[in-house]
Amino acid sequence: MRTLKVMAVAATAAYLLNSSSRAFSEDRASCSASITRANVVPCALAASLTSKSERLGLKSFEGRRRAAGVLLPSNPSVALGGGFTIDPSVAAADRESVWSATLSQEFEVGGQKGKRTELVVAEQRAQQARVQVVERHTAAAGLVAYFEALAAVEEARLAVRLGALAAALKTVARARAEAGVAANVDAQLAESAATRFEQAQITAEQRVATTTATLATIVGIDPLETKPRVEGNLSPLAVVDAEPAALIATALARRAELAVAVAEQKAQESRVALYERLRIPNPTISLFMRKDWIGERTAGIGLGFPIPLPAPLGRTNAGEIAEASSLARRSEADVEQLRRSVRLEVVKALEVVKSTKRQIELYPPEQVRLTEDTLRSIAEEVAARRLPVREALLTQQGLIDFLFGSVEARRSLCIASVELALVAALGLEGAL
Repeated sequence: MRTLKVMAVAATAAYLLNSSSRAFSEDRASCSASITRANVVPCALAASLTSKSERLGLKSFEGRRRAAGVLLPSNPSVALGGGFTIDPSVAAADRESVWSATLSQEFEVGGQKGKRTELVVAEQRAQQARVQVVERHTAAAGLVAYFEALAAVEEARLAVRLGALAAALKTVARARAEAGVAANVDAQLAESAATRFEQAQITAEQRVATTTATLATIVGIDPLETKPRVEGNLSPLAVVDAEPAALIATALARRAELAVAVAEQKAQESRVALYERLRIPNPTISLFMRKDWIGERTAGIGLGFPIPLPAPLGRTNAGEIAEASSLARRSEADVEQLRRSVRLEVVKALEVVKSTKRQIELYPPEQVRLTEDTLRSIAEEVAARRLPVREALLTQQGLIDFLFGSVEARRSLCIASVELALVAALGLEGAL
């Protein structure tokens, strides 16, 4: 039954790895052209060398399982011997040759093979959970980089529009100053504002370049060779509306970090059981044939047992058992500490989401649209002499701060939603 369980675990792990590899290969072709919310997580998982390393570590347990499933604890041994009598009373011509042959095999009778298999299965489960931990963090890093790049693109587009508006105001102010209908100081103020917005535009373009390069690297693209398009909008994951109690319960039930700690505890307990079984002496069965000095040939069978000696004279595995038992108790404490940490992480993430949602409420979509319309009409109002240049510049600055604040609030909520999904062990849109 244990063998069937081990084979089932191995088949499931192999299927998941092969399915993931096929899916990653299919998604890789769509990563270089554009990065969207639909493909960012598969592309990041496919490109992650850390994930690849952990998956290869999981695959190595195939060898561990084969080693644990060996039926015999050691290979059979053959002992051969030969010689002749040295009795001086026998003439040299009459001396008979003697020889012996012995075939020995050690057997395990204490169930050590089953305990070794249980230990490998527990360690394999821990490694499977580590793979999940790495892949979820990889997926979260990809989503965060994606949202950062989206926010940078929006800010850059806004900066371009503001630069064009500032240039129009500068042109109007200079023309009015040259016509003598406005003071030169208005033209200077417009010039300074235009320079400031041009600088902001340069900074925004730099942020687009750096965030896009970061995202490209995460999804396995060389940022020097290809600059992928980032498509989508700044909308958070759906987890922001989940109930706190349900989130904590889900996190405690599904967090891969907890699964790692529990599996490591089981592994230490299995190691204790294995060391205890190794105390049971293994018998050795021998088959022998020999010819003695008088020419008589004999054959027989023998049974041998090792003699356990108390420590420190002999090996009793007492030290190994004490060490593994202590590590098992420590793992148990680590599991409980991790449960507390998971609760705290979920509570903190919920508070961040709650705070950022309140910030989002300060920027209703209708007000954002009206602000953009007002910005576009400022230059027309100044040109029509219905709005003084100085007042236009002051009004413009307030509207600009409002629009940039809207982008920042949406960016913060998106990233907060990713963090909440990560700590609560919820879906990361494509993550395993």
